Amino acid sequence: MEIVRVRYVPATTRMTLARLGQPVALEVEQQCFALSLHEMPGEVDWRIEFLQWLTRKVVFYLTTLPETDVIQSLLRVERELILETGLHSLEAQAVTEAALVEFQNLGEKERKELVEDQARFQQYSMKEWTALTERYAQIVRSQCQSVKAA
Repeated sequence: MEIVRVRYVPATTRMTLARLGQPVALEVEQQCFALSLHEMPGEVDWRIEFLQWLTRKVVFYLTTLPETDVIQSLLRVERELILETGLHSLEAQAVTEAALVEFQNLGEKERKELVEDQARFQQYSMKEWTALTERYAQIVRSQCQSVKAA
């Protein structure tokens, strides 16, 4: 599965790091912002939609595999979600478990249709990803202080 890298830091981590003297800044569209120490309006809903998007990507990925490889691949995907995407281990587990349930609920015909319509799925997925990243950027721009880059 294609790796997704996200620069997201949960509010509890931001607060903890700030108390340790390490406030978190994030570059958005070539502008640096000091992230809010508190949960920002819309942040949780964005995170939920991001995890749901990842789940759909994993389901699609599973449809491209032989069924005998699904469980082993899910374990690898879960590791990648933690190490490469930066999800908490519980989030990664939730994504892969939800993906497995959705995958198992697909009929053979539905799986075949997903694979055959790969280009459209990829295009739709990229459109969703663009909307998600823009929405997070808007949350940051509207709630966080712009700072000079270090």
